[in-house]
Amino acid sequence: MNRLPEGKQSFELIRFCCKSGITVTGGLSKLMSHFCEDKKAGDIMTYVDKQFSNGDSFIKAGFKIHSETPPLYFLVNKKTFERISLKDENEIFDNKLYYKTQNLGNIKMILLPK
Repeated sequence: MNRLPEGKQSFELIRFCCKSGITVTGGLSKLMSHFCEDKKAGDIMTYVDKQFSNGDSFIKAGFKIHSETPPLYFLVNKKTFERISLKDENEIFDNKLYYKTQNLGNIKMILLPK
């Protein structure tokens, strides 16, 4: 990636989750702040699944919306539940073997450390 100055590294937050019934006020912000300081991060990027969130908690933690991806279409095998990505929503498939479904897309968000 060429968008960061030399010596700066970009990181990806793959998943952030909380234990049910446990709340840490500002937990995501505190975690990101400590991580950025410890790793000297140039930025942190993450994706938010639009099916489950609008990204408000990440925005409150200082992330900015970078872009959005369109919905993705895929097949689910009726026996094994294996997912297979479709190149386009009109791709022909065997509906006896597969269910066709889609997600709502993702929001790409980036945190620039202070």
